[in-house]
Amino acid sequence: MVVKTSQRIKMRDKRVKLFNDFLDLANKRGEIDQFENKFKDYNGWESFNFKNDQSVTDLYNKTIKLGIFSSSSKLEDFFKKFACDILKTSTYCIAGGSSTTTPETSIFDCLLKDPDLKFVKSHNYVRYDGVDDDTKKPAYWAFFSNNRFHSSFSKKNGSWSCDGTDAYIIKLDDGNTYSSKTNKWTTSSASSSSSSNTTTITDTNLTGDDLMAGKFVKVGMRGDIVTKIQ
Repeated sequence: MVVKTSQRIKMRDKRVKLFNDFLDLANKRGEIDQFENKFKDYNGWESFNFKNDQSVTDLYNKTIKLGIFSSSSKLEDFFKKFACDILKTSTYCIAGGSSTTTPETSIFDCLLKDPDLKFVKSHNYVRYDGVDDDTKKPAYWAFFSNNRFHSSFSKKNGSWSCDGTDAYIIKLDDGNTYSSKTNKWTTSSASSSSSSNTTTITDTNLTGDDLMAGKFVKVGMRGDIVTKIQ
């Protein structure tokens, strides 16, 4: 893909505008000092956010999260609008949407260090195939280029991210987390504490006179007085 000079200028102008949008938002949120300490000027912001596919994807996700772009916008369009003059060999910048470069240079680099994961070029995602222990049927993990994750093992969705250059982390929407470094799942504190938060049922012999005297009924009590109150 050859990006003409006029296109480069237009794309740079769009990046400058996007930089100013972030600057304005930081000002409105009272975070202007924090922003300016991290990015002294546009050049520093550009070099940080457009150095590779992962950094551009992270910036795209920020624009969605902060409301600068609509959640219906596509990652591919974001690349074509802002990044293809810099990342000419990106999967998202090659005509037809498929890269002639090896997948190891793509956003999936850290995933493909795992020999059990395979890049599916026709669909631009990384896949792990296995067998569900419960059903004994074929099942899979799918890692998408927008950093979303799907598991057919449990029919759960989530997100994935690189953990260094040769490992990755999966965070399911239910809070459970997997680390390829430890090859272990970690149960979320919310789900693990749900059982500990279960209300204990206790019997009470409190009467109406007891309540008049200042005693009170607590959640989890049962008895005649509770029935009357209800």
